[in-house]
Amino acid sequence: MTETKYIFPKQPQSVTVLVFITVLIVLLLILTVMVHMRNRKLKRTLEEQMAERRLLDKICADFTAVYYVELNTGSFEILHINDGTNAKKMNLKQGDNFNSSADQYAVQYLYEKERQEFKDWISTGHLKEQLSRKERITYHYRSKPNPNQHEFFEAQAVKIYEDEKHFFALVGFRHIDDIMEKKPPSRIS
Repeated sequence: MTETKYIFPKQPQSVTVLVFITVLIVLLLILTVMVHMRNRKLKRTLEEQMAERRLLDKICADFTAVYYVELNTGSFEILHINDGTNAKKMNLKQGDNFNSSADQYAVQYLYEKERQEFKDWISTGHLKEQLSRKERITYHYRSKPNPNQHEFFEAQAVKIYEDEKHFFALVGFRHIDDIMEKKPPSRIS
């Protein structure tokens, strides 16, 4: 008489253990697939963000500093600040108030006769009022020379998005010394 060998043991405990192991393997496979799908989604998101960052870097190439400002609250995000600028020396942080930071900049780096006009123009209230009517506004001013020896600047504000609760704008600064040098001397003050 030949003995029959079973693939599965006859004992109920062994069958239970095998079923448990099988379920664990299936769960592990499901989790592996889920992790793989999540990684693909994260990779795609990272690639999109890197593409956005490259685009932002190209847009910001002409500007010494660019900020994303919520004009209702005064909160802002630093998108770009060049080295060798007065804004870089200020050590601005995310979460600072835009009006306070602009006031601090004016006190430290603008000539006294230029300060109030600059502070009035750059205030979130004024920017919001102007950008409610226009898509883009500009302002020219003179500062004390920065480490790169630039002293004439243009500030630009562009409306990005507005709804009942939010009003977002990009505020950028670029030096215009080369433009001012081309103007006749009588127009430089």
